[in-house]
Amino acid sequence: MTLPRHACAIALGLATVAATATATATAAAATPASSGAVEPAPQPLARLPLPPGHEAAEHRLDVLAARGYGLVRRDPPAPEPAASRPADSAFFVPATRGELRARRDAELVRANEEAARRNVDTQRRLDEDVEAMRATCGGTLADAPEPGMTDAAFRACTLAGRFGGPTQVVVAQDGTRPLRLYVLGAGRIRRVYSVDGVVTLVRP
Repeated sequence: MTLPRHACAIALGLATVAATATATATAAAATPASSGAVEPAPQPLARLPLPPGHEAAEHRLDVLAARGYGLVRRDPPAPEPAASRPADSAFFVPATRGELRARRDAELVRANEEAARRNVDTQRRLDEDVEAMRATCGGTLADAPEPGMTDAAFRACTLAGRFGGPTQVVVAQDGTRPLRLYVLGAGRIRRVYSVDGVVTLVRP
């Protein structure tokens, strides 16, 4: 059976379009992504595999901590100077009750103003620290470290690392691997072990 000439032309055109579409799809699948694509930012809180032999390193850190290595010394605050008292003199006139009350009221006002200034300054520093943590850690903060987190991320990107107030930091070396034990003085986490730059164990 012989098809009309215009029918053959239509069939040939449809076959050409189909072949072109197939070739285009194949080329797109084989072509790698454009080099201008934005790569995902690395996550500071990503988990890494634990170093081999970390249990023995943790035991060694416990032994050194028990021997008193790495204790953090904090000097006590300086004592407040004693209030000056007027020297005995023939010209000294005792203050009246009203004057004493006025002095106490003025001292109370000054103390309240100073406390308010300290509170504002403390809140400002805290806000700056939190913003710095967010900028360094990609907007992600953690309350406490977890095994597999890097030592640097623990210190920079967790509240325990920033504000835990370590009372003891044991530093040792296992060949070329650095060892660290952080004994924290505040919070629910008390001991953080780090082997070769990776947190391996967290104890309450």
